[in-house]
Amino acid sequence: MFETIFVEGNIIYLVFLGVAIIAFHFKKVWLRYPIMLLSLAMIGFLQMGCPSPVRALQTVSENLTQLNTVIPFVAKVVIVVISALFFGKIFCGWVCPKGVIQEFLFQKKLRWQVPPTWDRWLRKLKYVMLLLVIVLPLFWHYKPFNSDTSPFAALFNLGGGTIALVILAGTLFSSLFIYRPFCRYVCPTGALLGLASYFSRVKFLTSHCTACQRACKQCEIGALCCPTKDENDACFSVDKGECIMCGECRGNCPQGIEIKLLGNSQSITTVKAST
Repeated sequence: MFETIFVEGNIIYLVFLGVAIIAFHFKKVWLRYPIMLLSLAMIGFLQMGCPSPVRALQTVSENLTQLNTVIPFVAKVVIVVISALFFGKIFCGWVCPKGVIQEFLFQKKLRWQVPPTWDRWLRKLKYVMLLLVIVLPLFWHYKPFNSDTSPFAALFNLGGGTIALVILAGTLFSSLFIYRPFCRYVCPTGALLGLASYFSRVKFLTSHCTACQRACKQCEIGALCCPTKDENDACFSVDKGECIMCGECRGNCPQGIEIKLLGNSQSITTVKAST
């Protein structure tokens, strides 16, 4: 049983997540980029990114009546979900090679700000994709993310179907202008971990909010929400379902933001603004 669960791919996930959690706890955010580079090399290209959590979830969904044959895939899904339940989407922000390649391509000088209304609706798309990843294999034995359609499988395997290559080209190109577009709008793994993160015990604290909006403007993933100086009763808040636990807000907020990995359980942490 243990040999089945702790296959090489799952052990690598556990090691990377463990190192990321330790580095985050001790506020060694500078280690994030070396960890991401190693993840891109080892999980991405050496392991060929497969099976990623989303492809593992598809396999589990397709073989629910034969779970004993997919134990390694179940274990991979459980590993990342448990990490999110306790530590938020740290897998997305520190370990996932798909997010890494998008983040390294992003150019702040070329940033295109997606209109807020579009952004709100597009973020819901990843939950639709999560539903499809579960329902289609379960009832129709069709995996929406396969060698012909999965852009990152094409990238890490250095080849794939025409549809996959077209989606990959679009994802990589848009990553120059939009921070992690696939993560924001499409990724089923991000949707699953986002749902788990709402129940996590991560807590964001600051002594008081002066409504300067500095940290929120520099939050590339758009998880922070800061009040304006005209909103006296408004609060600083963090959407844990979107936050990828990069830790950058700790230094971006003039008042300082403390992130407790095991605070009390709230999906959105708020601090009232003061002027």
